[in-house]
Amino acid sequence: MSELVPADANDLAPRVAAIERHLSALDAALVTQDAPAMESASADLHACLADALGAFQHAAQQGQDPLSPALRQSLLLAQARVTNQQALTARALAGVERTMNVLLPSQGPPVDTYASLGQKAANAYRG
Repeated sequence: MSELVPADANDLAPRVAAIERHLSALDAALVTQDAPAMESASADLHACLADALGAFQHAAQQGQDPLSPALRQSLLLAQARVTNQQALTARALAGVERTMNVLLPSQGPPVDTYASLGQKAANAYRG
């Protein structure tokens, strides 16, 4: 990560802006399905979040609240973006998994379902 620490170590505004930039880079990588860019953007975002957390903890130890209402709102929006990215990734993964299950069906014995187990139990009482 090539972000510079601001002169005021307790100022989170530049750090929140960096988080937003890295989220945008991750968004772009996800849209283009560029795996190396996803890895890079994720690593940069993780480092940026760690830096912001360190600055927040440092300010809290000094009795300061470094989050203005505007910064708090920006972080809430960033959190919503991350949640959306996670949901999109989960849906894409589920689609890939369904496709793989169609292409490579199970080769093992059929798995009993509740309906077939119920039928076996009913037959056992009949005779």
